[in-house]
Amino acid sequence: MPEIDENQLSLHQAFVELKYTNCNIRLGYQEMYYGNHRLITVREGPNTRQAFDGLVVKHKFKNGVVDLFAVSKVVSKQYVFDDESMHDGLYGIYGTQFFSNHKMGLDYFLVDFQSKGRKYNYQSGFEDRQTFGIRLFSNLKTINFEFEGGYQRGKFNELTIDAYNVLADVNLTILPVKKGIIGFAANIASGDKDSSDNKLNTYDLLYAKPAYGLAVPIGGNKHHQFLSLH
Repeated sequence: MPEIDENQLSLHQAFVELKYTNCNIRLGYQEMYYGNHRLITVREGPNTRQAFDGLVVKHKFKNGVVDLFAVSKVVSKQYVFDDESMHDGLYGIYGTQFFSNHKMGLDYFLVDFQSKGRKYNYQSGFEDRQTFGIRLFSNLKTINFEFEGGYQRGKFNELTIDAYNVLADVNLTILPVKKGIIGFAANIASGDKDSSDNKLNTYDLLYAKPAYGLAVPIGGNKHHQFLSLH
């Protein structure tokens, strides 16, 4: 797959940025990543990293930051300066608020994804999908936790989108000197339940990193649940 395996020569990032006291405005090719990389990220792992083309406005305030963006994924192609963008639309807001001297934080996001090139069970068409979610996390020395949930709605052709994703990740330091950590993680994501109910229940990871510790993102049509100890 040339998009992730080979790109002989391209501009990965090329943007103009205006910086103000509490606000940065960036326009052009740029990397984007949020939270724990479960929604939008730079695609670590494959040979070519992910970039986006468009506008990002980052506003900083006391104990937090919020980003507004209107971008399109850059399609990394195999040869010299042949990358493309402005096919799929990604519009939204992603914010982070810290509490207790940055020991705890809350992410919140609303993202609208639009594409004419999505395909499910070999059926292609136009998709307009909204993702709403929150992520609660900690930065503590002894115990750290992360809880995240997302809900998706919208339309794919004539199908109504109704999907969700919930996860929990808890880690406890038991041997600080040896950096010994015991952890528990659980994830559940919806998949399509009935091919004849005019609904699409498959949760779309959009531009996430490989999910749940797996080698590739989930893209199947069944209900998925994962438990892991690490």
